[in-house]
Amino acid sequence: MEDSMNTSHLGAPVRDISLISRGDHIEARRGTTCYRGRVKDTAPGVGLVWIREHGRGIRRALPADEYSIYRLPALGGDPE
Repeated sequence: MEDSMNTSHLGAPVRDISLISRGDHIEARRGTTCYRGRVKDTAPGVGLVWIREHGRGIRRALPADEYSIYRLPALGGDPE
């Protein structure tokens, strides 16, 4: 989890999570909370994205209506 609030490098948030695919790298932000990881699964019908957090390996469910979700370029050295 990170605290940086600078989102200018991220572009526009993804509004339709059906456009996010397994294997995509994303950043999810809500206030000062920030999670980055690789998408493991999505459930657009219920508005959830599951990620494996970078650096921690924790699987996390993110409700899309509670976070701004940004697609990131693929990160080198990802352990999965």
